[in-house]
Amino acid sequence: MEHAKVLVVDDEEPIRRILCEILEREMISSDTASDGYEAIRKLEENDYDVVLLDLNMPGMSGLDVLRSICDLGKPVEVIIVTGYGSLDSAIEAVRYRAYDYVLKPFEATQITKIVKNALEKRRLMKDLERAYRYTSSLLKSSADVIISTDMSKTVVIFNPAAEKLTGYAAEEVIGRSVDMLLPEGRREEFGRLCVKVMEDGSLGNLDLPLLHKDGKEVPLSGTLSLIKSDDSDPEGLLLILKDLRERDRLQQQLLQAQKMAALGQFAAGVAHELRNPLGIMNTSLYYVRTHIKDGDPKIKEHLEIIGQEIRRSQKIITSLLDFSRRPASPAKSVDLREVVEEALKRVIKDVPPSIKVRKEYKGDVKVMADMDDVRQALINVITNAVEAMEDGGELSICVEKEGERGIVRVSDTGCGIPEENMAHIYNPFFTTKRAGKGVGLGLAITYSILQRYKGIIEAESEEGKGTTFTLSLPCGG
Repeated sequence: MEHAKVLVVDDEEPIRRILCEILEREMISSDTASDGYEAIRKLEENDYDVVLLDLNMPGMSGLDVLRSICDLGKPVEVIIVTGYGSLDSAIEAVRYRAYDYVLKPFEATQITKIVKNALEKRRLMKDLERAYRYTSSLLKSSADVIISTDMSKTVVIFNPAAEKLTGYAAEEVIGRSVDMLLPEGRREEFGRLCVKVMEDGSLGNLDLPLLHKDGKEVPLSGTLSLIKSDDSDPEGLLLILKDLRERDRLQQQLLQAQKMAALGQFAAGVAHELRNPLGIMNTSLYYVRTHIKDGDPKIKEHLEIIGQEIRRSQKIITSLLDFSRRPASPAKSVDLREVVEEALKRVIKDVPPSIKVRKEYKGDVKVMADMDDVRQALINVITNAVEAMEDGGELSICVEKEGERGIVRVSDTGCGIPEENMAHIYNPFFTTKRAGKGVGLGLAITYSILQRYKGIIEAESEEGKGTTFTLSLPCGG
């Protein structure tokens, strides 16, 4: 055992010296203590693998030292060295915790053999501890759900990813049947797969939802395999599962990005085709107005309506062009706190006194993007939040860093978004606002902006309680 160290504790100097010489011949490092008090002090300050401990010492006996070592919780093997008259005490010490005992007078070969055996035990224990720590680290660091059971499907291991995904703490699940985590309609199917894997040792692929503690199903996909002992005897089952929600979300993002790209090209074409006719209409309206200064008031009223609709159409065209355009310059480092403040300045005049604005900045967060684009994205989201709180409420904006991404969360306590509308909120021209309040391009533009900078926008909403939009961008600068 490399770097092994033995502490020799005896009140007689010749005994200490002889024991150290025996150990030195075997290339084993040693240290000494002349009484129990010195031994405890050294054990508190240093790490030893083995202690050679005399039982009969003045002041503090060997048994007292042994009890103190147990109290310290030091992982050390204790070998009792004593005379024939103390044999009963030596046996008591072994029952208490000591590894073994040697009677005086002793042979060098006795000491060598028993110390080497104790050191081998310490080596095996250290290897076991390392293996346990490594296995625990794997279980804790895995993003996949890992659940192991015995042959009766009783849960033995339930890793942190499983806790996070299901809402159950490990102690709530371990010792119970894995069936508690399965929807009732899937238990029989899972049971058949377990029997098959147990019988032929094959790897079972499965799409299996697990039940969250709140009763909701979480879609998962993975494998079921047989755990075998070193002698190839079956010992249990191992489930390794991946959360399909992330895969589904990425697929939805890809489909949305493809749809937005096609719509962007279409929107740009439509905007350019409409801009010229609207320009002619606006010029013609100006001409008519200048020639009927004293005309019929009804005509003037209708001309004003025409002017308003032309301006509204021009605003829609501007939004279409914003939706379809691409950044003209490369991304730069943007301070999210600064861009939030800039966005709030633009919309604060439209925030009524009945809405309380709360900001929370968690550190210095910078992302790689274009400041004007990010500001526009935030203006769109904040404007929607304000408009959702017609009867007042609270607008909360939080800026923080999660891993290598900068996060802005915009929350409101407004009317919320109906569940059936959540899949459509980023679609161009989708809106539930009354006529004149918007054309449904704000979130589509925000989505398009974030896509340009490898960003993500996500929404969580509960009807009647409010909505939270989370904007995420890669950190930089």
